[in-house]
Amino acid sequence: MFFNKYHAKNVDEYTMRLVSRILVKYLDLCFKQGKRNNEMNQAIKFLKLLPNKVEFGIYKILATYYEELLDNNFENAQLIADLLQDEDLDYENVSDK
Repeated sequence: MFFNKYHAKNVDEYTMRLVSRILVKYLDLCFKQGKRNNEMNQAIKFLKLLPNKVEFGIYKILATYYEELLDNNFENAQLIADLLQDEDLDYENVSDK
């Protein structure tokens, strides 16, 4: 499966960032279309397991955001969204680097 292949320890950071961007876009698309599935949980889990480095911070935050949405914790999800907006962070621009 996709997640198993890119969870290997020998994957370079560029590839991890690329896969992370794809997963965030996937999660966003699923929520916009109202489709919830088990792959979303796997995507969130993968993002949360990324290395604790600045380059991956936004992906880990967004994993928590989508996890809160998936768990119907809309208040917590809104707090995360507000924080990102208050700090003038545009995760789509950050994730394209």
